[in-house]
Amino acid sequence: GAPAVSQNPVARWDFGSFRRVSWTRTVYRSMLSYEKRRDPAVCSAVVRRIFAHGALYGVDDECGTFSVHAENHTKTGGIMKRFLAVCIAAVLALSMCSCSERAKYSKTEFFAMNTYASILADGANDELLRDIKENVLSLEKRYSRTYENSELSSLRSGVRLQSDTRELLTELLNLSENTQGAFDFTLGALSELWDITGENPHVPSRDRIEETLSHCGYQKVRIDEDGIFYCDDEEMKLDLGAAMKGYAGQCQIETLRREGIENAAVNLGGNVSVIGSSAENKKKGVSGWNIGVNNPFDTSELLGTLLLSDATVSISGSYERYFEEDGV
Repeated sequence: GAPAVSQNPVARWDFGSFRRVSWTRTVYRSMLSYEKRRDPAVCSAVVRRIFAHGALYGVDDECGTFSVHAENHTKTGGIMKRFLAVCIAAVLALSMCSCSERAKYSKTEFFAMNTYASILADGANDELLRDIKENVLSLEKRYSRTYENSELSSLRSGVRLQSDTRELLTELLNLSENTQGAFDFTLGALSELWDITGENPHVPSRDRIEETLSHCGYQKVRIDEDGIFYCDDEEMKLDLGAAMKGYAGQCQIETLRREGIENAAVNLGGNVSVIGSSAENKKKGVSGWNIGVNNPFDTSELLGTLLLSDATVSISGSYERYFEEDGV
């Protein structure tokens, strides 16, 4: 059932139950039921407690700072990550409600790209926010390697790319070349081998890794002037995961700009794109959004805060994305 009501607002939330995936819907509904209460004290207290239990991200007491964490992968695999993301979605909605209500910033929250997503925009109507959400979900369906019939999964050598896909892959190919492979979007087979984001993450043998690496490498890919995609290895698989959240966020920012929105934040699982200023900073006469960077060794604290406008920041860390095998 719902968390027991107590004089201590934090005690209303049974964090021990977060380990029980079957409680997902119950806890989610219970959290959402508090949105109508508009209780910032409960919001901020819950956020702090979830920080201590490996939060994905949250906001500060004044609702002016996004606290950005890397995405969560523990030994329980993808199920726990999705569950925590749902819980954080509810808490973030609670924490931001009073601020957005005062400043009339519109918001929407949803699950996409295997993480929690939120859009906060000054002057955006419901239809625009729905369009933004659908745009993100559409990009996921097109470019996710885990969707069996996605455009990425069905990509074969000799196929003419759609114009936006051509532009995206050309940019990623250039990035791979400029970094000499430090970034490489052709590691899909290696990602599948480790299965870190799946239900059975494991450490593969050295022989399997070496064999799989022989089917990777951006040097095997080219795109001609007519937009035809070529690949020299039939067993190669692309993985755009390292770039897609940032790309999707920037696409949505451009959509918001075209619709005349001057102040907005798009948060896709630790990838935050912002324009203009937050409601709190506008009231203070400060330009920009406060982006908090979590301390990887103590997630209840921030390492610092970035003040950004018309920019994108992405936070990643091995302290959240990991799994355990044989006690290691």
